[in-house]
Amino acid sequence: MKLTLKDIKPITLGTLDITECDGNVCFSRFTDNQLEHYKNTNESFYKKAKHTASILMDFTTDSETLSFHYEVSEAATRTLHYFDIYENDMMILHIGADTLEVTGGDVNLKLGRGMKRIRIYFPFSQKTVLRDFTLDDGAAVIASERQLDALILGDSITQGYDARYPSLSYVNLMTERYNLNYVNQSIGGEGFGGGVIGGERVCDPDFIIVALGINDWASRPFDTVERDADDYFKKLSELYEGTPLIFISPIWINREGNDTSLIATVEMLESVASSYGAHIIHGLDLVPHDKGMYSDGTHPTDLGFNEYANRLFARLDGLVELIKKTKEEKANGLTVL
Repeated sequence: MKLTLKDIKPITLGTLDITECDGNVCFSRFTDNQLEHYKNTNESFYKKAKHTASILMDFTTDSETLSFHYEVSEAATRTLHYFDIYENDMMILHIGADTLEVTGGDVNLKLGRGMKRIRIYFPFSQKTVLRDFTLDDGAAVIASERQLDALILGDSITQGYDARYPSLSYVNLMTERYNLNYVNQSIGGEGFGGGVIGGERVCDPDFIIVALGINDWASRPFDTVERDADDYFKKLSELYEGTPLIFISPIWINREGNDTSLIATVEMLESVASSYGAHIIHGLDLVPHDKGMYSDGTHPTDLGFNEYANRLFARLDGLVELIKKTKEEKANGLTVL
């Protein structure tokens, strides 16, 4: 049976909207107003805003086959594009290409018997559309349940650059660990001065993660970065009043002689975020200061992302558990101080 748009929506995470476009299924993680902002201000960011970073199909089924056709487009600074597909907790397919000489393909899988969980991680680096998503006739399709809602805001590292296996980016490892319903609105190259927050709430998150600053440090004066960061956190805290904020400050990057100025910027950004009540995670402690952990001196490899995630989890576990407990208490009508 070919799944309809109505079937696909409840089993897909990481989107604000899923639509039909030219016979395909298209996925969006930004609002129309946000896309219009990028269209009018930055062509490269506009392309990246249409990429399928952290979009995931997650469901349980008894189907013994799975197939679909995919196409990719709108490359910006990266051309590699891969899907990771898991049956239960085992990766059973990694498919895609490094270049745009290949702009699409077909997936045809035989699955095991009985009920099994299927996860399909989309490319972080391209606009990806699907067609003819098909399971066995009469197969059960049960959406996975998620406990907490999160809004994730960041730059290229949080978008997923340069994970060759998209399931291994730190965001995708994080959303799986904490069983999150989420949208990842990260854009490669973005910073505090981007202005994409605007005046509309894009969702109703239980918490917000912000991971920005490295592009600001690399390209703009210290005082300007401080002003823009203050404005950013002010707008965010007003728009999502009462929502816990978590700020992950910039990670180490491999650039000659950058330590002093980068550390100063990190300290300043942590101070600004703290002034708006954000919980601080010190990014310089997350990825080992070893160029072998990076694809290009800035973006972690899959190994670098694994190190990032493990150290992040040690700092997030207790905080996420507290947020979860608070949500449960509110749902049960208890007074939360």
